[in-house]
Amino acid sequence: IQPGIVVEGESFNFGSGRTGSVHTLQKLGAEKGFEVSVIDSKEVKLSTGQTVKISSTMIRNLIGSGGVADAAIALGRPYRLAGKVIPGCGKGKQLGFPTANMKPLPQIIPAEGVYAGFVQMGDSFESVCTSKQKFPAAFSIGRSETFGSDNPQAIEAHILAGSVEDLSSKWLAMDFIKHIRSQMKFDSEKELSAQIAKDCEKAKKILTKEG
Repeated sequence: IQPGIVVEGESFNFGSGRTGSVHTLQKLGAEKGFEVSVIDSKEVKLSTGQTVKISSTMIRNLIGSGGVADAAIALGRPYRLAGKVIPGCGKGKQLGFPTANMKPLPQIIPAEGVYAGFVQMGDSFESVCTSKQKFPAAFSIGRSETFGSDNPQAIEAHILAGSVEDLSSKWLAMDFIKHIRSQMKFDSEKELSAQIAKDCEKAKKILTKEG
């Protein structure tokens, strides 16, 4: 690789033990003949009222803890998971809330919980990323503990409006707008179904504002 220019933030580190800094990079640039552009850190105000400097570590921590709304503030856009639809166990459909299960590309997975968001669909990764049509949805990331304690983690999307075709073998892009609640274990399917209905109504209200 022979770059003409390398752009990094002022807190960038690299190399063994992350001992290299932007100053190290600038020295390398002078030796190897490429330009180094250092971008000043920017600050954002989170929903908590706290003002913080934007960094990749901060954004990863927000996503990993379920703070997708604040992550979107830092990113300038909603955090997106993309992946292919895979077969599920069909429990959502039995409860009256059919879902599309997704196997994401290697990405940071938001904390387990229920979220409001938008879905885009396509026949390939490229087409899903360029799709202009988005559908409001409720997302679930969890292990369906109501149905057992040893279930694998599932990433699911329930479409809240619009006519949706068969999603088998399709690609999905899930844009996370807001965390609704943490995962819960219910005593019965009836209780779970009632809670999902509440989650969907809450998601609709959130997404109507985002529209």
